[in-house]
Amino acid sequence: MMIKHILKYALTVVLAGSLCASCITDSDDDAQPAKKLTVKFTLVARKTQAGGARGTVGDNHATELGTGRENEIDIDQRDYRILAFDPASGYLYEDLTNNGELALIQKVETSNGTEFHYTVSFQQLRTAFQLVVLANWNSFRTSPEADTYGTFEPLKTKLDEVMKRCYTLPTDQKNEMYIPMVGMQTYSVNPKDEAVLNSSKDKPYKLGSINMLRSVAKIEIIDKIRVLNPDASITGVSLSGYHSTGTYWPSIIGNNSDWNVNETQVVDPTLPDSPGWVDDNISFFEDEAFSEDGETSEYSRYTLYVSECAINNQYSPAVNITVSNPEGSTPASEEYSFSLNVYTQSLLRNHIYRYEIKSASSDVKINYMVCPWNREDGEISFD
Repeated sequence: MMIKHILKYALTVVLAGSLCASCITDSDDDAQPAKKLTVKFTLVARKTQAGGARGTVGDNHATELGTGRENEIDIDQRDYRILAFDPASGYLYEDLTNNGELALIQKVETSNGTEFHYTVSFQQLRTAFQLVVLANWNSFRTSPEADTYGTFEPLKTKLDEVMKRCYTLPTDQKNEMYIPMVGMQTYSVNPKDEAVLNSSKDKPYKLGSINMLRSVAKIEIIDKIRVLNPDASITGVSLSGYHSTGTYWPSIIGNNSDWNVNETQVVDPTLPDSPGWVDDNISFFEDEAFSEDGETSEYSRYTLYVSECAINNQYSPAVNITVSNPEGSTPASEEYSFSLNVYTQSLLRNHIYRYEIKSASSDVKINYMVCPWNREDGEISFD
């Protein structure tokens, strides 16, 4: 019996510097409250699940790495927004994205990812607020001129409205594309704290971390046919049936104060009001080669990012694979297809669904993951 393959993976962005928005009662000391505040954000695109993941790491399971730009934020194109909201009313305090100085952005490579240090000053002191980070949304824009973020107006834009914004899934996906992500955390500061009083460009006030969450699911097809048949290989992969739009934000965030805890997992899809269903094929792109942990052999990998989907009789995506036959064979290639509903009940954001194709005939052997580096083999027949 086949075991459902769901590999969970996540990205953590650590923000050392932010604030929050409620009243703080006066104390008996004579310290004067700060009139302004300068903060420092450290954006960290982590490569592993350590330090705030959204994937399950159980028992002796190894971590699953994101690849390429799945761990990155497009800082060069300023494809991100840093917003401060009033946690009480939900209205936007201010858009902090352009309140910084580009000269103060520093990129630092660490063993666990890439850090971006960003210093910014609030226009006025906030003692408590929700810090919201949106990243890589323009990687899914429908035209070069489009701005997928939309507008943000202080005292007019509400957080719940931002949470309803959706993307259109790109049909021309390619290797090394950035992935849309979101994150949120609530902070508070004491305006009479010495570190707040003395905050400046050279000595900004530092705060905690935000766990970023990718807004898409990832399907991978690994070509292992040549292990048994060196003269055959996969030459193309597509998906029939997918939602053309998706939500940047999962419902797990909402008003859930615990969503930022490592153990809080995405377990259900969050769909737009009109997700749109496309029966036509969308092509996978050929990704960087795949290799087993500790092995030198490399295998061709085909990847596709998709919107979340609750798989049922009405919505049932199918993977189509073109396999080349040995030279001189007739026909030169064969088409195979399998439905994802055999293996999973949904496609969830921040999850990898990896299928290793090990043979191609009337009975096709698929190897697919349960958790990092644990496997179950099973036999299926392609129609």
